[in-house]
Amino acid sequence: MPNKPIIIRELDNIKARLMAGDLSSSEIGREFNRATSHIAHIRNMIKDGSYDQYRERVKAREEGGVVKKGPRGPYKKHKKIQSNKEEMARVAKKVFALREKGLTIHAIARKLGVSPSKVGYHLYQTKEQSNGHAKLPTVATETDSASLTNRNIKIGIAYAETERFLGLLSERLSLSADVLRSRLSELLGHPPLR
Repeated sequence: MPNKPIIIRELDNIKARLMAGDLSSSEIGREFNRATSHIAHIRNMIKDGSYDQYRERVKAREEGGVVKKGPRGPYKKHKKIQSNKEEMARVAKKVFALREKGLTIHAIARKLGVSPSKVGYHLYQTKEQSNGHAKLPTVATETDSASLTNRNIKIGIAYAETERFLGLLSERLSLSADVLRSRLSELLGHPPLR
């Protein structure tokens, strides 16, 4: 069977033949010069409700756009948009406005038709690069007890991981963990860990 991309008209005709139910997948495959497995795949998509998403991807490809299928749905990749500063600033403003309304990164990505990584780029870049918007806080303030608790948990996890690493390293190097611990604190510039 030739490996040519399927088009919308052909896809709709295959769906109509499958819905009629009078032919098997192999007979429909021969009629449309498609592999039986492809026809069976389309049949399964009709059954599980994902046919409309597949049709949208085929339609986008047919119209010339490239579509990336992400874990939360297809995200249109635009044809090489000039990445000038005004375009980036416009997208960043939209991202921040939607984030302030409480949308998640994936919801913003779907709404703007960009990838979640691009949304994250605009949200988490430094203040100098973010058109005046402050970077989201990463260090907890003392007034925010929930954030402070979260920060303390992260410090505890980091401490436990460091101790685990020192134990493994002391076994491999046949050195005492105390020697490694004091040397590590010299390198890090703080008093020895407990």
